[in-house]
Amino acid sequence: MARSMRIILSLMVIFALTLFLTLLSCSSSVEPAGSSALDPRSLWLKHATQTYVIEQMRACFCPGPHGFVRLTVVDNQIVEGVTADSGDSLTIEELKRYKTVDELFEFIDELEGRKPAVLEVEYDPDFGYPRNVYVDLHPEVVDEEIGFNTRLIQLFP
Repeated sequence: MARSMRIILSLMVIFALTLFLTLLSCSSSVEPAGSSALDPRSLWLKHATQTYVIEQMRACFCPGPHGFVRLTVVDNQIVEGVTADSGDSLTIEELKRYKTVDELFEFIDELEGRKPAVLEVEYDPDFGYPRNVYVDLHPEVVDEEIGFNTRLIQLFP
């Protein structure tokens, strides 16, 4: 009887450690495969200018538009946005819901300081910009998670 109890306790400890390590790995940032010696922000600054076009999609329980929008950034400010599928222009209020690449880096820095339950970041291996950002500040709160999926379309000199 004592031996079977030790086996059960050992299995419970292994299960608890596995669960803990799994949860711990979910809250860390994801570095790009084959990343260069430069950190992502330095890589972005090496390639980027203040004028570019990106497509970005927000994943959240929030007002639309839903799906990718094409954003034109000039002097690090979003100056125009259209829905990628229909080409409909976004209003000024809708544009405020999106982020430039620099704002994504600032958003990630702010989130890291707040120590969210889950923060997953995937950086573009070639240009360093945050390609995917997902955050869940409080897993016990429903529908407050947010994510940004970004793809670079064009850089201007």
